[in-house]
Amino acid sequence: MWEDEWNCSNVRRARYVRGLNPDWKPLITEYSEFHKGNRATAFMPPHSQKLAITEAAAFGAAQARDMEGPFDEQLIAGGPAALASWNAIGEVNGFLKSHEEFYADARNVAPLVVLLPSQYPSGFAWHDETHPIFDFLTRHNILFGIKLADKVSEKDLASYRALMAPFYASLSSEQQEMIQRYQAAGGNVYVVTDSANLGALKADTSSIATLNSLARDTAAQKEVLGKIASLTCDGTSVFLDGAPHLLANITAVKELNQLVLHLLNYASKPAANIRVKLTLGSEFARLQGHNPTLASPDHGVSSLRNVSWNGKNLEFTLPSLNTYAVVYLKE
Repeated sequence: MWEDEWNCSNVRRARYVRGLNPDWKPLITEYSEFHKGNRATAFMPPHSQKLAITEAAAFGAAQARDMEGPFDEQLIAGGPAALASWNAIGEVNGFLKSHEEFYADARNVAPLVVLLPSQYPSGFAWHDETHPIFDFLTRHNILFGIKLADKVSEKDLASYRALMAPFYASLSSEQQEMIQRYQAAGGNVYVVTDSANLGALKADTSSIATLNSLARDTAAQKEVLGKIASLTCDGTSVFLDGAPHLLANITAVKELNQLVLHLLNYASKPAANIRVKLTLGSEFARLQGHNPTLASPDHGVSSLRNVSWNGKNLEFTLPSLNTYAVVYLKE
């Protein structure tokens, strides 16, 4: 959070780059621009250092830093602020090392794929002034992947329960036919278009005006979220209540025998009494009824409260969250 701006562009970029590459390929990200200054003029405080590292890890990447200027200088000089940041880096890296089972060979279990036209400029991942759909979905904890239409196979699409095409008219006829085959095979489709003629496609639709007004129009927001929820209702999902600036991601490890829920707090102050509802998709049916376990690099994190199962829905309260926590289920 930067005053009243919630910047989640790092997550957007990680999802975009991850969508361009095979799952086995390592992804490393580097953060060079800060809220105030950049790596040549400043360095991040402890909370931001912890958030940067855990954010990357939660979304399938490692974070690297090219240390320049003031951070090096202050570390060599023994500056308290630099040493505090260095200590924060060590604490979080120690947590990742001692919990490698959460991250090694982890894969996303998003039920939704957002399909982009081939000619869509890749710069969207680096510039915030482009279409808001990706950050909107991220802030509402919608689990989704991003694929380019000319680089995705029909086998790749088949692993998702639902497909969203926010720029349907820009897809080629061959790519639109690919979506039709995806639907014919049982996939759910949601397209944004002003055309009433979708041929053989029987999809949920929203207007282009709806998508363009997401940032300010609550009715548009409810429409998009409602349609996505309807199309992915049998998939794994998470709902957070009690803190407005939290992000979640869910990954699977050990061949779906373990589910990992990553929780990140972007506010400058700790969040308290976070109510979480985790819904298991059919791929995690074997985990129903198992007790969740909490792990965190934060100091003073207590155990989960009010834990209950109702069918495939797990509900609990996380008493506090400063930066990052993991809640996991395993057989």
